[in-house]
Amino acid sequence: MGKGIIIFLGALVTCLSMRGEEPSFRMEQLKMVEYRPTEQAGDFSGEIEIGKIDTIPDWLRSLHGRSISTRGYMYPLDFERGLTREFLFLPFDLTCYFGDFPQLDEFFIVFVEGAGFRPELHMPSTVSGVLEIRESWESGIPVGLLFLKATGVTYTQ
Repeated sequence: MGKGIIIFLGALVTCLSMRGEEPSFRMEQLKMVEYRPTEQAGDFSGEIEIGKIDTIPDWLRSLHGRSISTRGYMYPLDFERGLTREFLFLPFDLTCYFGDFPQLDEFFIVFVEGAGFRPELHMPSTVSGVLEIRESWESGIPVGLLFLKATGVTYTQ
Protein backbone atom coordinates (compact mmCIF):
# COMPACT_ATOMS: atom_id res chain seq x y z
CA MET A 1 0.00 0.00 0.00
CA GLY A 2 1.37 3.42 -0.93
CA LYS A 3 2.22 6.05 1.67
CA GLY A 4 -0.49 8.40 0.33
CA ILE A 5 -3.20 5.77 0.74
CA ILE A 6 -2.09 5.06 4.31
CA ILE A 7 -2.25 8.78 5.15
CA PHE A 8 -5.68 9.04 3.52
CA LEU A 9 -6.99 6.03 5.48
CA GLY A 10 -5.60 7.50 8.71
CA ALA A 11 -7.39 10.80 8.04
CA LEU A 12 -10.60 8.94 7.18
CA VAL A 13 -10.48 6.96 10.45
CA THR A 14 -9.86 10.22 12.37
CA CYS A 15 -12.85 11.90 10.70
CA LEU A 16 -15.12 8.93 11.31
CA SER A 17 -14.10 8.71 14.97
CA MET A 18 -14.95 12.42 15.40
CA ARG A 19 -18.42 12.06 13.90
CA GLY A 20 -20.47 10.96 16.90
CA GLU A 21 -23.25 13.40 17.73
CA GLU A 22 -23.07 16.55 15.67
CA PRO A 23 -22.58 19.75 17.67
CA SER A 24 -25.47 22.21 17.61
CA PHE A 25 -23.07 25.15 17.21
CA ARG A 26 -20.02 25.28 14.96
CA MET A 27 -17.11 27.45 16.07
CA GLU A 28 -16.72 28.63 12.45
CA GLN A 29 -19.99 30.56 12.89
CA LEU A 30 -18.15 32.97 15.21
CA LYS A 31 -16.15 34.27 12.23
CA MET A 32 -19.34 36.00 11.08
CA VAL A 33 -19.54 38.11 14.25
CA GLU A 34 -18.21 41.67 14.03
CA TYR A 35 -18.15 42.39 17.74
CA ARG A 36 -16.89 45.68 19.18
CA PRO A 37 -16.73 46.19 22.95
CA THR A 38 -19.07 48.76 24.48
CA GLU A 39 -17.50 52.04 25.53
CA GLN A 40 -16.50 52.02 29.21
CA ALA A 41 -14.80 54.82 31.11
CA GLY A 42 -11.66 54.46 33.18
CA ASP A 43 -10.81 51.33 35.10
CA PHE A 44 -14.25 49.77 34.88
CA SER A 45 -14.52 46.23 36.25
CA GLY A 46 -17.77 44.31 36.02
CA GLU A 47 -20.34 42.82 33.66
CA ILE A 48 -22.36 44.34 30.81
CA GLU A 49 -25.57 42.43 30.09
CA ILE A 50 -26.42 41.25 26.57
CA GLY A 51 -29.20 43.85 26.09
CA LYS A 52 -26.63 46.66 26.22
CA ILE A 53 -24.24 45.14 23.64
CA ASP A 54 -25.19 46.50 20.22
CA THR A 55 -22.78 44.49 18.06
CA ILE A 56 -24.12 40.99 18.85
CA PRO A 57 -26.00 39.67 15.79
CA ASP A 58 -29.57 38.45 16.28
CA TRP A 59 -28.75 34.82 15.38
CA LEU A 60 -26.15 34.70 18.18
CA ARG A 61 -28.28 36.71 20.61
CA SER A 62 -31.06 34.10 20.14
CA LEU A 63 -28.78 31.42 21.64
CA HIS A 64 -28.29 33.31 24.92
CA GLY A 65 -29.56 31.14 27.79
CA ARG A 66 -29.96 28.07 25.56
CA SER A 67 -28.14 24.75 25.64
CA ILE A 68 -25.59 24.26 22.88
CA SER A 69 -22.79 21.83 22.08
CA THR A 70 -19.70 22.71 20.11
CA ARG A 71 -16.44 21.09 19.06
CA GLY A 72 -13.02 22.60 19.71
CA TYR A 73 -9.95 22.46 21.97
CA MET A 74 -9.67 22.87 25.73
CA TYR A 75 -7.11 25.21 27.31
CA PRO A 76 -7.39 24.79 31.11
CA LEU A 77 -7.19 27.86 33.35
CA ASP A 78 -7.08 25.93 36.62
CA PHE A 79 -6.22 22.45 37.94
CA GLU A 80 -7.32 20.71 41.09
CA ARG A 81 -6.77 16.98 41.69
CA GLY A 82 -6.23 16.44 37.97
CA LEU A 83 -9.46 18.18 36.97
CA THR A 84 -10.30 21.62 35.58
CA ARG A 85 -13.36 23.68 36.45
CA GLU A 86 -12.52 26.67 34.23
CA PHE A 87 -11.08 26.61 30.73
CA LEU A 88 -10.98 28.42 27.43
CA PHE A 89 -12.61 26.53 24.57
CA LEU A 90 -10.99 27.45 21.26
CA PRO A 91 -11.62 26.58 17.62
CA PHE A 92 -8.00 25.42 17.23
CA ASP A 93 -5.17 23.89 19.22
CA LEU A 94 -2.85 26.49 20.80
CA THR A 95 0.30 24.45 20.11
CA CYS A 96 1.03 26.54 17.01
CA TYR A 97 2.60 29.79 18.15
CA PHE A 98 2.48 31.39 14.69
CA GLY A 99 -1.23 32.18 14.93
CA ASP A 100 -2.84 35.09 16.70
CA PHE A 101 -4.74 34.57 19.91
CA PRO A 102 -8.46 34.65 19.10
CA GLN A 103 -10.60 37.73 19.65
CA LEU A 104 -13.23 37.82 22.42
CA ASP A 105 -15.95 36.73 19.99
CA GLU A 106 -13.98 33.68 18.80
CA PHE A 107 -13.81 31.49 21.93
CA PHE A 108 -15.79 30.45 24.99
CA ILE A 109 -14.87 30.81 28.65
CA VAL A 110 -16.21 27.62 30.22
CA PHE A 111 -17.18 27.16 33.86
CA VAL A 112 -17.99 23.81 35.42
CA GLU A 113 -20.04 23.26 38.56
CA GLY A 114 -18.99 20.29 40.66
CA ALA A 115 -15.77 18.32 40.42
CA GLY A 116 -14.77 19.39 36.90
CA PHE A 117 -13.44 17.55 33.87
CA ARG A 118 -10.15 15.83 33.11
CA PRO A 119 -8.32 18.19 30.75
CA GLU A 120 -7.11 16.66 27.49
CA LEU A 121 -4.72 19.03 25.78
CA HIS A 122 -4.25 18.94 22.00
CA MET A 123 -7.25 16.64 21.58
CA PRO A 124 -10.48 17.75 19.93
CA SER A 125 -13.48 17.61 22.23
CA THR A 126 -17.14 18.53 22.34
CA VAL A 127 -18.44 20.63 25.19
CA SER A 128 -22.13 21.02 26.02
CA GLY A 129 -23.72 23.63 28.22
CA VAL A 130 -25.78 26.78 28.55
CA LEU A 131 -24.50 29.80 26.61
CA GLU A 132 -24.35 33.18 28.34
CA ILE A 133 -23.39 36.29 26.39
CA ARG A 134 -22.13 39.25 28.41
CA GLU A 135 -19.11 41.51 28.47
CA SER A 136 -16.77 40.91 31.35
CA TRP A 137 -14.35 43.74 32.16
CA GLU A 138 -11.32 43.93 34.45
CA SER A 139 -9.53 47.24 35.07
CA GLY A 140 -10.86 48.85 31.90
CA ILE A 141 -10.09 45.85 29.65
CA PRO A 142 -12.74 43.56 28.13
CA VAL A 143 -11.74 39.98 29.03
CA GLY A 144 -14.73 37.84 28.06
CA LEU A 145 -17.88 37.75 25.95
CA LEU A 146 -19.05 34.16 25.39
CA PHE A 147 -19.47 32.05 28.52
CA LEU A 148 -20.59 28.46 28.75
CA LYS A 149 -21.85 26.71 31.90
CA ALA A 150 -20.69 23.23 31.00
CA THR A 151 -22.85 20.17 31.52
CA GLY A 152 -20.62 17.72 29.68
CA VAL A 153 -17.39 17.18 27.79
CA THR A 154 -16.59 14.31 25.42
CA TYR A 155 -13.21 13.68 23.84
CA THR A 156 -12.49 12.48 20.32
CA GLN A 157 -9.24 11.16 18.98
